[in-house]
Amino acid sequence: LKIKIQQEKDEIKKLQVEQKDPKNSKSDVALLQKQIDNKLEVIQLFNQTTVSLEQTRQYKLAALQEKYLNQEIKDAEEAHNKSLASLKEKHKAELENLDALAEAKRVLQNYLGEEELKKVTDLEEAKKLIKQQQLKEEYKLQEDYLIDGIAKIQALFAQEQITGIPLFTEEQREAMNKYLDEAAEKLTNLGISKQNLLS
Repeated sequence: LKIKIQQEKDEIKKLQVEQKDPKNSKSDVALLQKQIDNKLEVIQLFNQTTVSLEQTRQYKLAALQEKYLNQEIKDAEEAHNKSLASLKEKHKAELENLDALAEAKRVLQNYLGEEELKKVTDLEEAKKLIKQQQLKEEYKLQEDYLIDGIAKIQALFAQEQITGIPLFTEEQREAMNKYLDEAAEKLTNLGISKQNLLS
């Protein structure tokens, strides 16, 4: 279409030059103007077609992005749930296998400094401290997952604003806003849980 538009513009220039020829009669000038007007209408139609094609392309792209986003969110959620379950299972096994203070202190070396480690005097206290560290790891994993999901959706909303083309149906927008609200609430709850853990 761009080539055709350029060809029409070139022909208009030729007609305009021809129109300025003093040898032309008024009827020739009027006929040339009519041809120029027709070519301008053709260019306008080509431009409208180009805009329509671009909008169609953007809508198709948006549909693909939405489909991809839904699948990506679903896949990320499944992967996160598997990772979290695996981490919890590992932590549970780690705690269950501790039956001596020395073993517990070896695990705590990964989390505590030497001075804090010396203050741990019995196995139950050590297990409690290990459990707190394990919970911090689990909270961090959940926090990273939620922040990543929020960032992806916000990036799509930003893209929509930049292009000016609606990428989502009203239902999709409501679902994503609901997801953002739920994720923000979960992050708040994780923050509260982390604070309670530290106190």
